[in-house]
Amino acid sequence: MQKRIYWNDGWKFKETYENQMRETAYQDDAWEDVRLPHTCKETPFHYFDESSYQMVCCYRKHFFALEEWKDQTVIVTFEGIAHEAQVFLNGERIGEHHCGYTAFSIDIAPYLTRGEQTLAVRVADPTDRGTQPRGKQVTEARTIWYTPVTGIWQTVWLEPVPESRI
Repeated sequence: MQKRIYWNDGWKFKETYENQMRETAYQDDAWEDVRLPHTCKETPFHYFDESSYQMVCCYRKHFFALEEWKDQTVIVTFEGIAHEAQVFLNGERIGEHHCGYTAFSIDIAPYLTRGEQTLAVRVADPTDRGTQPRGKQVTEARTIWYTPVTGIWQTVWLEPVPESRI
């Protein structure tokens, strides 16, 4: 029987990013505690400067690998991270995704160690990189087509499944 574990609670967030933040030993006690979905920057509805949400930031989640996960595939699914995501487990890069509008999954089982685990997600701003639709569109009349956000803006879940399955 499959068991989906929703991972929306218990995340840490920092509005900046440094390579050391992906490491397990990095201290994040003073970081903001957040619940997903989350945006890196809240902006007013009536006016904002697009540079206010153009950033590279970091999310972290601490957890323990359960004994029952041994000999299983352990899939983490991100339903949406806007827009460029790099995922690290215990300091090791385990995946990346380049579209804020589609979900992606990563099998973390090969990277799990004994004790506490640290999942870190580097999230890059939606600056036009040519890999996805452009974000803020402004016409002569100053009409905004849509406003891109930065952050883990959809649900995240973990799903341990048997290695052999259909």
